[in-house]
Amino acid sequence: MDLADSPLLMDVAAFCRKHSVFGPSERVVAAVSGGADSLCLLLCLHWLGPRLGLQVRVAHVHHGLRGEDADADAAFVASQAAALGLPCEVIPVGTNAYAVSHRCSIETAARDLRYAALRAMKARVGADCIATGHTEDDQAETVLLHLLRGSGLDGLAAMRPRRGDLARPLLTQTRQATAAFCEAHGLEARHDRSNEDPAFRRNAVRSQLLPALERFNPRAREALARCAALLALDADYLRAEAQTAFDSAVVPDDDAQGGLSLARGPLGRLPDAVRWRVLRLAVEQLFGAGGALSARMVEKIDRLAGGEGGGGLDIGRGFRAERRGELLHFFRPDLHPQLSEARLPIPGRILFGEWRLETSIIPGDEARALLVRREITGTEVVCDRDALGVPVIVRGRQPGDRLRPLGLVGTKKVQDILVDHKVPRAARDRLPLVTGPLGIAWIVGLVLDARVAVTEQTTEAVLIRAARAGSRLNCPNPPV
Repeated sequence: MDLADSPLLMDVAAFCRKHSVFGPSERVVAAVSGGADSLCLLLCLHWLGPRLGLQVRVAHVHHGLRGEDADADAAFVASQAAALGLPCEVIPVGTNAYAVSHRCSIETAARDLRYAALRAMKARVGADCIATGHTEDDQAETVLLHLLRGSGLDGLAAMRPRRGDLARPLLTQTRQATAAFCEAHGLEARHDRSNEDPAFRRNAVRSQLLPALERFNPRAREALARCAALLALDADYLRAEAQTAFDSAVVPDDDAQGGLSLARGPLGRLPDAVRWRVLRLAVEQLFGAGGALSARMVEKIDRLAGGEGGGGLDIGRGFRAERRGELLHFFRPDLHPQLSEARLPIPGRILFGEWRLETSIIPGDEARALLVRREITGTEVVCDRDALGVPVIVRGRQPGDRLRPLGLVGTKKVQDILVDHKVPRAARDRLPLVTGPLGIAWIVGLVLDARVAVTEQTTEAVLIRAARAGSRLNCPNPPV
């Protein structure tokens, strides 16, 4: 059969046009394993390439599993690409070692490494997208896997014809159709026996769960794929709404250092469905391609954003979310080095790392009244001006730092105080210390040194207020 006479090929071409699977003149990396689905993809792209102006390169990821069979798969793919006049790369990855080091299943390790290798090749050759041979059967399996995991709307919408750099032109074709297509064109696809092992979840869904569902509906695979397509319309609409809300909530931050900040006020006024998507968009921007969070982690970040005071949460991949006044800040602690030092003017204000500090001078009786009325918050402190002395320096912690906590006898290590107050390890080097000639006067937000405390003899006091970026300060008389 001539390729041009193939109904499957005509269907794929129409599907690509309808869903804009490929842009004009795109450079495509075709992921080819050697199975029927990927061989069908290879022939379709070979035929579509000249008609859509596509530049196609073939990639085969060798997972280092199955020994000689895997070597034969790689050689087979390379020979098929050569027969079509297409460049091909075989990319070896160490799946077993990755699974051990990342404490994940072989199935997860293979998937992670496969997409990482394909994206690395895409970047190396300057390609625009990666084409995969996912079919309607794969879509049905994905819907069920996500359903069993408790996914929401986005998960049940499953795979899209085109999402970011991933193109799936065969998404409406069945596995049976791709096998028939290969047979009609004289191609004997490779067979991976690991696809029959029920120890892998997807294989178990394919061999056990789907056949059971087909006893209730013989067209269960088609129904599940259709369900995903319908849900994708709703999910894409909500995502567009979330993108608009995200753009409005993002706060410019010149010191973001690879992070970002969201205004908590606008965030809190959003409907739950949109707000959760805004949080996902924030994390996707941080994590890059393939970035995703579980619904449980999104819920934790949402609770953090709606809480009071400070607070933080490690969200994975070295990133952290922290509530800072009016902002929800996402950042990588390793990109925020230990603080150095800066002089704190009295009265005056400074920016120091993630913090703003402002000082003012108030009479001693006013300072005592504030303490009696308990109007001093956790990020405010009053000090005896003479005891505090000059110069007043703000710095990060140093080995051996100690102070005399107000209310306790003797001195205590700053390190022990931070541990006692459950300050996350990643945040300890970013917490400012206010120091004077006597030593550390205040661990910002935590502990005041007894030697600088306001007493009955205090005639003049220094009011210090600290806040993370995005919070408002209002000292009585700091200079502008």
